[in-house]
Amino acid sequence: MATAFMAQGSEFTAEMGADERALLLALLQDLSDLLAPATITDPLGLGLLASATISTDPVLARILPNAYTDDEAAATEFRRLTETGLRTKKVQALDSMAETLRRAGDDLCLTVDEVHAWLSGLNDLRLAIGTRLGLG
Repeated sequence: MATAFMAQGSEFTAEMGADERALLLALLQDLSDLLAPATITDPLGLGLLASATISTDPVLARILPNAYTDDEAAATEFRRLTETGLRTKKVQALDSMAETLRRAGDDLCLTVDEVHAWLSGLNDLRLAIGTRLGLG
């Protein structure tokens, strides 16, 4: 079983077994696949969507909620302008987590930047799992 992260200078370490790493890697890949930005036909390459609506997938609706609950037009425009970048950033955090898990032996050592990626990625995993289980 994984131990709690312990701070040692500017690194954070924990012990994590192979089974735990494998499970976490599988969850990370599933969420990364779900969050991967759709192919965009944006001639300027800015990552803008032609149109955007909240996803019918409950996990995506939870992880990428509307910014404006009382103004559908503003929510749609905000999503159109920001969703691709937000998805990309979330996938990068998940990829960073996966990279640290792949390079780890029994000891998982994270830098401060990697800790930030882990905090972001674990929060998204928490929301995804809770949503799939109907907990929130």
